[in-house]
Amino acid sequence: MILLECFLKYIDKNRLFLPEDKVLLAVSGGLDSVVMAHLFHNAGFRFAISHCNFQLRGMESDADEMFVASLASRFYVPFFTKSFETRSVAREKGISTQMAARDLRYEWFEMLRNKHSCHYLATAHHRDDNSETVLINLTRGTGLKGMEGIPVKSGSIIRPLMFASRQEIQAYALENAIAYREDSSNMEDKYMRNKIRKVVVPVLRELNPGFDKSVMAFSEIAAQARGIIDDFVKAFSDRHLRWEHDKLMIPLKEILQLSHSRLVLYELLHPFGFNAATMDDIYESLNKQSGKIFQSHTHTCLKDRQRLIVAALKKKDFIQMTVEEAQDILLPDNGRLRFEEIAAEDLNSFDPNPALAYFDKEKVSFPLTLRNPTAGDWFHPLGMKGKKKLSDFFIDNKVPRNQKEDLFILTDSEGQILWIVGHRSDNRFRVDKDTKRILIIIYEKHLN
Repeated sequence: MILLECFLKYIDKNRLFLPEDKVLLAVSGGLDSVVMAHLFHNAGFRFAISHCNFQLRGMESDADEMFVASLASRFYVPFFTKSFETRSVAREKGISTQMAARDLRYEWFEMLRNKHSCHYLATAHHRDDNSETVLINLTRGTGLKGMEGIPVKSGSIIRPLMFASRQEIQAYALENAIAYREDSSNMEDKYMRNKIRKVVVPVLRELNPGFDKSVMAFSEIAAQARGIIDDFVKAFSDRHLRWEHDKLMIPLKEILQLSHSRLVLYELLHPFGFNAATMDDIYESLNKQSGKIFQSHTHTCLKDRQRLIVAALKKKDFIQMTVEEAQDILLPDNGRLRFEEIAAEDLNSFDPNPALAYFDKEKVSFPLTLRNPTAGDWFHPLGMKGKKKLSDFFIDNKVPRNQKEDLFILTDSEGQILWIVGHRSDNRFRVDKDTKRILIIIYEKHLN
C-alpha cells in the first residue's frame, strides 16, 4: 500500500485537487490508467471514468472499451465512452492518426468535464513518461521549454502519478491482483517514444539507476527557471517594447546593456518563427551596419540604426525558406508541414489524400527548400514517366489562377521538385519495391 500513501502525499504536496472535488479520469484500459482508477477508488475520492475508442485496433479496441466499462461498474462511478472515426479525421485534416487521436480525446474530455461539473481531468502520465518526453524533445532539438517535460498540473489537467515509476505501478498492480489490458502498439518500434523507451532509456538507467528521478528534478528546475525568464522578459517588454502600425520595435541600446542579451533577444524573437541559426545572425548584426533584413517563415526583422523592427510577412513577399531536417515547420499561410518516418513494411496502404505525400527516404536529400512556383518550373508527376511544366500541370488540373500564387513548392538539396504541396509529388522520389524507409510529409492547412 506504499504507492497509495505516496499518491495521497503527492496530491497534497502539489495541491492537485481538494478531497471534495470531482475528477474525470481518462482511462484507456492499460496498466497506468487502470492503476490510477484503483488508487482514486481506494482513496475514496469522487471521480468518473471516461474512455475513448479510436477504432484503430479493431476488436482489440472494442475489448478495451468493454473492460473499462466493467471497471467503472465495479467502482459504481459514472462511465462515459465515445467512438471516433480517427483515420477519417486524420485524412480530412491531413494530420497523423496520433495527432488526430490526441486532438479528439482532449476536446471530448473538456466537453465532458464541463458538462458533468468535474473540477479536473486526470491522466495517468508517470515519471518514466516524463523522462521519455524530455529525451524526445532533446532529440528533436529544444530549448529550456522542452526540458520542462510533462507538467504535473496544467490548467484543469492534473497528473497525479508523476511521482511513480512504471516499475512501481506494475508492482502495485501485481501486489493487488489488478487486471489491465495490453496495447499491442506499445511493442512497435516505428514510434520514436517506443524506441527511446526500449533502447535508449535502459542504457541510461544502467549508467545511473536514479536516471528518472534526476530527469524529474531537472524538469522541475527547468520549469522554475523558465518562469523566472518569462517574468524578466515580460517586464523588459512592458518597459521597452512598443508597437507602431502592426510593427514591433525592439530598442538595441536596452538589449545590448543586458548581461544576457542573446538569451533575451531569443525569447523576444522566438514567437515570430525565427530559428536559432537566424537569431544568431541577427544578434551578430546588432553592432554592424543597419539595413539588413532577416526572415522567418512568418515575419521579417529589419536591423535599423537604433532598433529592430519586426513585421508580419505578407504572402506576396514570401521568397523561400530552408528546411534543415525532418521536423514540423510552420508556413506563411499559417499552415504546417509535418514529417513522419516509418518502415516500408509497416505501411498497409497509401492514403489518396493530396495533403499527404509519400517518399523513399533514401532518395530525399536535405536540406529541403520551400518556395513559391516560378516560371519554367517542371517536375515528373507521380505516375508519369515524362516531365511536365508546372504551368501545364495547373491547367490540366484546373487550378484557378488566383490560387497558383498561394501554392508552395518543396525541393530537395539539388533543387529538384519533390512536391507541389497539397497537389502532386514527383515520380522520381516515389516509394517502390526496394524502399526500406518511407518519409511521409503532411500538409495541415491554416492552423488556428
